[in-house]
Amino acid sequence: MESTENPEAREDSVTVNEAVTEAVGGELPQEVAAVMTRQIADMPVGSLPKDMWSVIFSNLSQGELGRLADTNPQLHQQVNAYRSEVLVPDAHGVVHIYTNAQLALALRDSTITRLGVHLPVDVNQLALGEGRPGGGALPAMELFAGVVLATAADGELRVMEGARITTVNGATVTVTVNQGGIVDTVADGRVSVYIGGKVGTASGGEILVYDGGEVATVNGDALGLVYDGGSVNTVKDGTMSVETGGRVATVEGGTIEIKGGTVDKVTGGEVEVWGTVNLVEGGNVYVQPTDGDAPSGRVKKVIGGTVNMGVDSVVGGVAGGTFVVAGGSMILGPGVELTVEEDNNLAYTLGADPDSAPLKVLGFVGTGFELISAEGKRLYPPPL
Repeated sequence: MESTENPEAREDSVTVNEAVTEAVGGELPQEVAAVMTRQIADMPVGSLPKDMWSVIFSNLSQGELGRLADTNPQLHQQVNAYRSEVLVPDAHGVVHIYTNAQLALALRDSTITRLGVHLPVDVNQLALGEGRPGGGALPAMELFAGVVLATAADGELRVMEGARITTVNGATVTVTVNQGGIVDTVADGRVSVYIGGKVGTASGGEILVYDGGEVATVNGDALGLVYDGGSVNTVKDGTMSVETGGRVATVEGGTIEIKGGTVDKVTGGEVEVWGTVNLVEGGNVYVQPTDGDAPSGRVKKVIGGTVNMGVDSVVGGVAGGTFVVAGGSMILGPGVELTVEEDNNLAYTLGADPDSAPLKVLGFVGTGFELISAEGKRLYPPPL
C-alpha cells in the first residue's frame, strides 16, 4: 500500500537539536550549546526564527554548514540565504563564497583578506577586483572542488582538491597547489606544489616541488627546486636544483644541480652531481667531490655524453662517452676493455682509433684516479 504521509511533514519533524548534532557529528560547539535551550532544541527546523538560525550558523564551520544544508530542503534554503547575506570568516579567517553576488560583495570589502571560492563555474572575474576600495590588493584565495580559473595573474591563490588553474602567468602571483589540485601551465610567478598536487608544464617563473608534488615538464626560463619526495618527469630547459630525496626522471637540457637527489637519465644539458645519476646517454655531466653537507657524486652507468670526474666521485657501468678526469673511481661495464697510454694521459676502447673510440678517458695521470674492471680488478694504477 502506498504511503500517504506528507514528505514535508517528515522533514519538519526533524528537531533543531537533531539536525545540528548530526551536522557536527556529535557534541555541539560550545557557542551553539550556549543558545540551545530545551525550547529551541525541540523545535522543528522549520519553526526556528531566521535570526536564531543565523546565530547557530555563525558558530559552525563551512563543512558543518554544508552537512546541515543537506539535512532537508528547508535547511538547504536557510543555509543558502544565510551565505548570500553574510560574509563571515571561518576559524582560519577564510570567508567562503558560493555565489557571484557574494563574490562581488567580497571583492568590494577591503577588510576581507582571504576567500574560499566554491563557485562551480569559471571564475575569471576573480582577477578583476573592480570596485575594491582604494584599488587594494586582492584577497588571498582558496579554490575548491569544481572551480576553474583560466588565468592567475596576480595575488595569492591555493588550489585545493578538485580545483584547477589553467595558466599561472604574472610576476606578482603566488600559487600553492595542494592535494588533488592541478595547474596546467606555469609561465611566470611562484608556484609551490605539495603532496598530490600536479603541474603540467613550467616554462617560466619559479616552481618549488615538495614531498608528493609532481611536475610533468620543465622548460623555457623556469627556475625550480625539487625537495625530498618531490618529482619532475622531464627537464628540457631551465635551471633546476634537486635536493636530497628529490627526483627527476629525464634531463634533456637546461642546467641542473643534483644536491643529494636523483636523476634517472641524462640525455642533454649541463648537470652537476652531488647525488646520483642512474644513466648518462648524453649532455655534460660534472661528478663533483664532497662539498660540506653535499655528498660526492655518483653515476651508475654511462654509455655516452661527456663526464667530468672530480675527487671522490664514483662512476660505474662505463661503456661509452668522453671522460675528463681530476680524480675518483671508474668501474667499466661488462666486456669493456681499454688501451691505456699513460705517456699520452689517455685511455680508449681497446682496438679502436683514439680519435673515434666510443670510450675515451683524458687527464687521469697523477690525479689519484682508479680504473677498475667490471670484475673488480684494478687496472690503473697497475697493481705492483
